[in-house]
Amino acid sequence: MPRGATMKAAVAKYAWSGKVFVQYGMKRSGNHAISNWLLPKLEATEFNNVVPMGEVYAGNCDVPDYPEFLSWYFSKPPTREKAGRGPASGFGAIRHPVYATFEDISGHNDFFRENAPTRILVIRSFENMMSSRIRKSFNVDMAAYPQTVGTVMSRIIETWKTHAAWYLAEEASGAERVAIHFDSWCVDRSYRDEICRALSVAPGDEVLSRVSDTGGGSSFDGTKYDGDANSMAVDKRRDALTERERSLLDQVMADTELRALADRVETADPHRQLRAKP
Repeated sequence: MPRGATMKAAVAKYAWSGKVFVQYGMKRSGNHAISNWLLPKLEATEFNNVVPMGEVYAGNCDVPDYPEFLSWYFSKPPTREKAGRGPASGFGAIRHPVYATFEDISGHNDFFRENAPTRILVIRSFENMMSSRIRKSFNVDMAAYPQTVGTVMSRIIETWKTHAAWYLAEEASGAERVAIHFDSWCVDRSYRDEICRALSVAPGDEVLSRVSDTGGGSSFDGTKYDGDANSMAVDKRRDALTERERSLLDQVMADTELRALADRVETADPHRQLRAKP
């Protein structure tokens, strides 16, 4: 069967009537805090970390293209059920909202375009995100958490740059997005309410104090502050690094383009970036 026909058949086979939300973020960027906050509001089933990047970083495979993705993923069951609904056997059985999350993947990989998804971008201060990843790298042996500046680290940096450009509304994957600045989300109630309005859900902070146990919780605190997440110094992660960890962070931050983008992300008004279009 021709490639285009294969994709069309896959779309028809696995189409569903529920609304689709697709979240793009980076590992240690606050992905799970945001999804845990939004899932009850959206009454959605989560498909977490849709394309695991460990094997990609290890060089064992590539990120699947769109037809491959359809034939592979749409028949998988969700990794979690957080909406209080019964188990779902896969995308084809779902008739309520789907919330699919991607980590360390550019928003240009528009896997769900046939379902006209609402795209959610989560971006965190690069220094705080990378500090958390570096702390994690010295505690686990995982391809996604390198301890040196090499091919994998370069790929992580370049992906964050694409997210930063998307956040700053300089480029996008062809559609409007709801862009969430995690650092501002943590401290600004009015900003959280504005995000809710952008997604047409009721405001509220019912689970804001919770710490997700996914991925072991916080790189620095685990789940120690579950129920009291506001006590975590998520905006001062560099200060908690060891000398060895800080040396690696300094090497990463030597990238001139990265530093410029990181500064622009931190000085941009998150309220204005929330629904901005390129």
